[in-house]
Amino acid sequence: MAVGIGSKQWFGLIVLATMYAHYFYLWSVLYLVAEYRASQWRPVSLDEKAVLIRCGVFAADRTVSCDMIESVARCGSDIRRQRGVLRYRQFGSINVEIRLKACRKLANGFGRAQAISRICISLDKPDAFIDAVRARLAKLG
Repeated sequence: MAVGIGSKQWFGLIVLATMYAHYFYLWSVLYLVAEYRASQWRPVSLDEKAVLIRCGVFAADRTVSCDMIESVARCGSDIRRQRGVLRYRQFGSINVEIRLKACRKLANGFGRAQAISRICISLDKPDAFIDAVRARLAKLG
């Protein structure tokens, strides 16, 4: 006697698979909307003494003190994954590189110190940001 799946069971599996597909579709749309709004309401900004890097929903916020920054410049978008390099790219290409002074550490998403040498970010107005950071560095010393 052969045991197989009947038409009612197949129908139940198809309905279940369709429900999962709709769930993941809805989740991805909500994620994209949240990511877009987070980048508008919480941009990368320059404070009196630090650069505040807030990039999206799930990335940990970073505060980079101006005394940690060695230089800031434009860069290409072909930055590969490597130790000591943070890459923040949302919907554009990476265009700003912040080089940190030697032996600097930043807290990661779990609060543990991590050695970082460069931070590469994607900004809408990179030249204005670079000029503002350079002016702040010159003012501080």
